Amino acid sequence: AAKPDGTTLPDMSGNGNDGLLKTRSSGGPGFGFGTGAVGQALVLTSAGGGYVDLPLSVFAGAGDITIATWVKVATQHDYQKVFDIGINAGLTFPNSTGMTYMYLAPYRPDTEKMTFGIAKNGYTDEQAVASATIGSSDGWKHLAIVLGSSGAVLYVDGLSVASSASVTLRPKDLGTINYAWIGRSQFTDDSPFDGAFDEFRIYRRALSASE
Repeated sequence: AAKPDGTTLPDMSGNGNDGLLKTRSSGGPGFGFGTGAVGQALVLTSAGGGYVDLPLSVFAGAGDITIATWVKVATQHDYQKVFDIGINAGLTFPNSTGMTYMYLAPYRPDTEKMTFGIAKNGYTDEQAVASATIGSSDGWKHLAIVLGSSGAVLYVDGLSVASSASVTLRPKDLGTINYAWIGRSQFTDDSPFDGAFDEFRIYRRALSASE
């Protein structure tokens, strides 16, 4: 089948921030659709290399921010990303001085935890918050990362599972980002995401716990 690069994934908020479905593989479409946590879900396969290219304007200059989504992991892979946003995609890891990024990974092998990280000058600069990993046996899980006045808070199924006042970086601190992806890591050695997403939402403010 033809590569589905550029297929539009409509923004249902009405704000016109449509995503583009893309694939890293020439072996066929890396995405499909199936039953989600709420209606229909986007299904990505690591073998097909499917991912979503997001508008950079959504994150440009953002201070406080909330990113939330339903996630279903089909196969757990090291460093596969729910999202990865930053500058200079394609650098070789590790690169202590050139990496600028913000990501959420369901499983980070060095810590064996789900991790949100943000850095503006390489991995030694990374500020992070982490909690228990999620895997293929967990089914649909609702994940949210909130960057606000109290630092970073990571939520799973509406409950705060980790927080850190030491996470002070925000998207605006990263500079002019040049990639923003759902289901793909900036590092080519990292596996594309294998699983499904539903109701991916971005708010340019810090949602409260009740929200």
